[in-house]
Amino acid sequence: MRTGDRPAEDHAPDPAAARTTEEFVLLLRLLKVWAGDPSLAVLGRRTGHPTSTLSDALNPRRHRLPPVELVRDFVLACGRTADEAERWTGVPISRTRR
Repeated sequence: MRTGDRPAEDHAPDPAAARTTEEFVLLLRLLKVWAGDPSLAVLGRRTGHPTSTLSDALNPRRHRLPPVELVRDFVLACGRTADEAERWTGVPISRTRR
């Protein structure tokens, strides 16, 4: 599904709902599904990040948040706006808290 094909009512995951690293990663995974579940290869081409790095960022067993740059690139690759990407990178979760 391309961004222009989405219904007017936007049900994309809200990063503000995350309270832990695990919840944040789950929301990133849900954003990927919301964006039409592009493969890691497709997201790799869109972001310029290796698929292994993207896979690690989406690993629910992470102990730290993914790097800010990766989150921003991932959110943009999922069809969100620059303003929305800023919301994702500004989530008030400790960079190391689980």
